[in-house]
Order: sequence, then structure tokens, then C-alpha cells
Amino acid sequence: MAARSACQSSSLLNFLTHPCVPFPASSTNVSFGSSCRANHLPLHVTASASDSRKAMKVDGTVFKDRTVLDHNPLAKQGAPSSVPATAPISVVATEVETLPLDRLKTGYLKFKENYIKNQALVKLLAETQMPPYMIIACADSRVDPCTVLSLGPGEAFVLRNIGNMVPPYTGNSCSSAASAIEYAVLHLKVKHLVVIGHSRCGAIKALMGIEEDGSNKFSEFIEDWILISKTASKKVKSLHQSAEFSDQCTKCEKENVNNALWNCLSYPFVREKMSSGELTLHGGYYDFVNNAFESWSVDLASMLKVEKVQ
Repeated sequence: MAARSACQSSSLLNFLTHPCVPFPASSTNVSFGSSCRANHLPLHVTASASDSRKAMKVDGTVFKDRTVLDHNPLAKQGAPSSVPATAPISVVATEVETLPLDRLKTGYLKFKENYIKNQALVKLLAETQMPPYMIIACADSRVDPCTVLSLGPGEAFVLRNIGNMVPPYTGNSCSSAASAIEYAVLHLKVKHLVVIGHSRCGAIKALMGIEEDGSNKFSEFIEDWILISKTASKKVKSLHQSAEFSDQCTKCEKENVNNALWNCLSYPFVREKMSSGELTLHGGYYDFVNNAFESWSVDLASMLKVEKVQ
């Protein structure tokens, strides 16, 4: 089991073995073999009546209005005698009858074919998980970390959110990020906590576009979340006032990773594990346009010196 854990760690560690320095702008560039491409599909929408219910067809995919009876077999069979029967509540649901769910089904069957070949892994994962990494990454559909880093089941505990951001420790509030970090560090005992940013990040573009006076507020939830990294945007705007907006965004995408790492260190249990040598922190940046990956590591001693100066 220990041998397998070491084997699991080898793939990603190639990115994480650089000398520890306090938040450099970048480190080693690693090129990947394939290029990214985007498919732009024409959209054709028609509406028609089907089985006395409304239906809409989008490029051959039919969406129908359904009721709870269509999706809940218990509603058809009637509730158990111990539970009072109630009239079914009519709900509108979409049933994808062709392409979208077929794509997911095909993808699962392909995954299953390869997964079941490794019965030793299946049995191990059925009992427990021992991922060496926790990865905090953006929810952007273009930058799935397990795909980019070729990580399989059981190799990484992954948290994804808007902008790969981490709120600072407060001690009196709860967030999905805080609970995920606590679980990974204290219960799964991961060895590496990796925060990965990426190019063309919409969250960072929005963050960099926020006016100081809040006059261009654009959302109910997103803006409050991305302001977690307001320190990063202020720093970039101050140091690179003359740079093009796109260049400022690129710099902020990396500085945002540093800000997330700094906030990770505000959690007492993270700092404790780092001090004991049981945990290391790493930053990463994936440029999916140019197919390059940068990584850097955190030196706790240097960070403590910076903290005292501040």
C-alpha cells in the first residue's frame, strides 16, 4: 500500500520539486503535446406539440415537459402505508432523449471499461482513499486538473470553485473551501496542497474590472466571492499600471494563486502540518492557450519573515 502511494505521487511530483522560494512569479515551463481547439456548433431550435405536452427540439435533441410521475417510480406505485399518500406535484423537468446524455453514457462506459481492468485499485478504493494531493482549481470547464495532470481515481482530493480562491481563516464561519481543506489535511493527511490557476480566467477578468467605488457591481454572488482576492488585483494594478488590461489579468491570475496559498496558511492546522514537515504547499499555473504549466513551492520560513515585516 505504501509502495502504491509512492507510485501515485511520482507523476505530479515532477511539477512540484522546484526549490522552495516565497511566491516567485513562475518556475519551470512544461509543454504538453496537444493543442486546444474550440468547436462552434450552429444552433437550430424548433417548438412542437408532442403527446399533448409541450416539446422543444434543439439540434435534434428533444426536451419535453414531464411530471413527477414520469421520474419517480414510487409516485406511480403509491406511497408506503405508513406514509400518508399525497397528490403528485406537477414539476417541469427536462429529459434529454438524444445527444447530451448519450455523450455522458458513452463516456462512462469507456471509463468503466478501463477502470474495471484494475481490480486491485477497485478493491483498494472501495476500502479507503489515500490521495497524496489536494488540488484547489478553478471550476472553468477548460482546465480540469485531473485531465491536465493525468490523475486517476484516488490520486487527488479536488476542490474546484470560481477562480480557484481560498477564503482566509476566520474561526467563526464555514465555507466549502475551509471544510475541504480541513478534511484533506487532518483526515486524509495529504502530503501536498496545490493551488492551480489558469489563463483566460473569467473570475480574474471580472475581479480586475471591478471599480474601486463599486459603481459597476454586476452580480449578486460572484462579486462577493471573487473579492476574496482583492489584495491580488490591487497589487497588480499598483505595480503594472501601464500594462495592457490582458497582461494585467495574466499577472493577476498568478498573483491570485499566491493569495490563495497565503490564505491557506492562515488556517492553524495547515501551518502546523507545514511546520512539522508533513505538508508542503505548491502553486501552479496552466496556460491552456500556449499549452504550458508553471509551478512553484512555498517556503514557510520565508513567509513568516514576510508576515512579521507586514
